[in-house]
Amino acid sequence: MNAHVAAYPLTPNPKDIMAAFEYDQFVHYLYGDVQVRGEYPDFAFRYFKEHSIVPSFITEEDKQILKEGTVDMYTFSYYCSSCVSTNPDAETTTGNLSIGVKNPYLQASDWGFRLIRMDCAIRSG
Repeated sequence: MNAHVAAYPLTPNPKDIMAAFEYDQFVHYLYGDVQVRGEYPDFAFRYFKEHSIVPSFITEEDKQILKEGTVDMYTFSYYCSSCVSTNPDAETTTGNLSIGVKNPYLQASDWGFRLIRMDCAIRSG
């Protein structure tokens, strides 16, 4: 099981949008792809290449082990959300899993989780 922390861009600035996208790729999708598909996603290898990282852990034997060791069920827990920004002066928050840029639209729980409160009515007819 993976702990999922939804990451939203703090602003509509394209840099914040891409930062949130990249956060999702590496914090959520990378591990899910390995567990479910049995292989590392292309974006991971692109990142390795762009940063001159030469992974020594991906031998042909490793690839076979990953492929044969996929999960039957992928689960995740959703506890809270966070924001992502490229602005170094953006207000940050901490508290258990809540690490990142403070979402100005959400209140924090006693544990520091930035929670979404949903008040809604279902109308019939």
